[in-house]
Amino acid sequence: MFRKSPQINAAISAVCRDAATKVVLELPELEHDLVSPCLERVHDFLRNNQRDLGAMECIFKLDFSGADIAQEDLTVSSLCQNLGTGANIIIIDENLKIKGLDSIPSTALSELSPYSKSQACCIIHVFSGVEMVIYANGLIKSELNALHLYRGPVTHKKTARHGNDYILSILEHYQNRIRYPGISSDHWGNRRNRILRNSPKKTEKIFHDNLWNWLEENLDYAVVSGNVGKVTGDETDIEISIHGEPRFYIIEVKWLGTNGHSEHSEPRLRDGITQVKEYLERDPAASEACLVAYDGRDIEKFEALGCCNYETGQWKEIRTCQNAELPPRGKGFVFYLESQSASEKRI
Repeated sequence: MFRKSPQINAAISAVCRDAATKVVLELPELEHDLVSPCLERVHDFLRNNQRDLGAMECIFKLDFSGADIAQEDLTVSSLCQNLGTGANIIIIDENLKIKGLDSIPSTALSELSPYSKSQACCIIHVFSGVEMVIYANGLIKSELNALHLYRGPVTHKKTARHGNDYILSILEHYQNRIRYPGISSDHWGNRRNRILRNSPKKTEKIFHDNLWNWLEENLDYAVVSGNVGKVTGDETDIEISIHGEPRFYIIEVKWLGTNGHSEHSEPRLRDGITQVKEYLERDPAASEACLVAYDGRDIEKFEALGCCNYETGQWKEIRTCQNAELPPRGKGFVFYLESQSASEKRI
C-alpha cells in the first residue's frame, strides 16, 4: 500500500473535489459530500492495488440510493469475481460497497456515453488499471490517473474548437476515433469481411452517438443536441447552436456498406443530399447543413466515388451524387473506414 503524506492527501482531495463539482453540476440530484469522498476512495483503491489489478478494465456506476442492499466490500478479489460473471459494470455506493452488476456490449466511448445519459448517472471508466474517465449524464467531466494526479488528459481527447469550426472538429473526430478500429469506436461487426455492426444499436446510431459525443466534448461556446425534431417531421441527427449568436448548424449522418442485413451505396448519399436540402429550405435560419457519411465499402468503391470538391486518401468532400446537388449552405463529406488498425497496416 502507498504511504501518503499530508500534502499528497490534500492534493488527492482537491482533485476529487473538483471532479465531484463537475459531476454535481451535471447531476444536481447527487450530493457533493457523497460524490467527492467516493471518487477519492475509488482513486485510493486503484492506487493501492495497482500491482494486483494490472491492466484491468471495468466501469464503476455510482448509486447512492437506498434502493438496493450493498452485498460486499469492493476488493480485488470481489472485483475479479464479479467481472468473471461477464458483467463489466460494478454498481457501488459511497463506501465502495458492491450493490449490483450491469453490462454494456463494449467499453467503447460510443457505448459509455449513451449508457450514462440514458441512466442519468455517473460512471467511472477504469482502464489500464489506473486511468479514470468520469462521465455524468453522458458527458466526460474529468480524466484522472491514480498514480499521476496532475497528468494531462488521456489521448482520446485531442482538441477544443469554437462551435463555428465544427467542420474541423468533424475531420478530427474521423482521424482520432473513427478511421481505425480500436477502443474509441466499435462500429465493425466483422472486420475481415468489412461488415459493420448492427446491434444492439442500429448502425447509423453507432456513428451518430460517437460523433455527437466528440462534438459535445470538443466544441466550445456551443450547445450540441442530438435527434432534434423541430425542423421537419423527421428528427435531425445533430444540431449545434452557438452561444450569443443567431447561428446553428445541422448534421445528417449516413453510412455506406453492409451490416449483414442491409446494404447502402451512392443512392444513400443522394438521399442524404436531399435531406440536407429539405432542412435548409424548411429552416432558413440554419447557417449550414452538413452530410457526414462513413464508408465501409471496399477501397475501390470509395476511390471511384466522383463529384468531389476535395479529396485525400481517406476522405472526400462532395457536392453532388446521382443528380442531387448540395445547396450553397450545404456541405458533404464521405469518410473511408479502415478495417485494419494503424499498427496492423504498418506490418
